[in-house]
Amino acid sequence: MKQKLKITSSFIIIASLLILGHQLYMYNIHIETLQQLEAFKVHEYDKEIFFSVLTFLIGITMYIRSRRIKE
Repeated sequence: MKQKLKITSSFIIIASLLILGHQLYMYNIHIETLQQLEAFKVHEYDKEIFFSVLTFLIGITMYIRSRRIKE
């Protein structure tokens, strides 16, 4: 149980960091182009970044709790 939780939380941490990194990269590179589009809403993109950060924090919390579990 403890090992599975560590593996799952590690996967969540790595995946959320990759997604967050990609979103920030795309945001920084393409922000000028995206702002020219009338359909683009910055607050929608900010929500995606917020959810990536939230997922990362959930993964960190899971990992910390998995270290405290006694088998």
